[in-house]
Amino acid sequence: MAYSGLLVTVISFVIFFKLAKQEGKAHIINISVLKNTSFNLGLLIYTFLQFIQISLTFVIPNLAQLGLKTSALTSGMLLLLGSLLSAFFGPVMGRLLDSQGFKKLFLIGSFLAMAGILL
Repeated sequence: MAYSGLLVTVISFVIFFKLAKQEGKAHIINISVLKNTSFNLGLLIYTFLQFIQISLTFVIPNLAQLGLKTSALTSGMLLLLGSLLSAFFGPVMGRLLDSQGFKKLFLIGSFLAMAGILL
């Protein structure tokens, strides 16, 4: 019973990929893009960064409220600057990524993310 959700997920993925490979039909998702190595690497990087961001946006307010005994407003304000910077730099970095490629920006971003985590 514990693995029934996992089994349903695996079966659903198998059915999805079989239907997506059928010729002559209009598809919502084109899975042939997954054959591109650069796309897969970018997707992997993006996924890891999202895990880091989601975990930090959970840990920081909880630490502030439970550990430092601050109010919900104060713990929410701790995330405000990072959210505003992400909203501003998202399009800027997207254009830079298109013009420079991902290798140099990946190294710089990985270094800055690791430095931020260590701090």
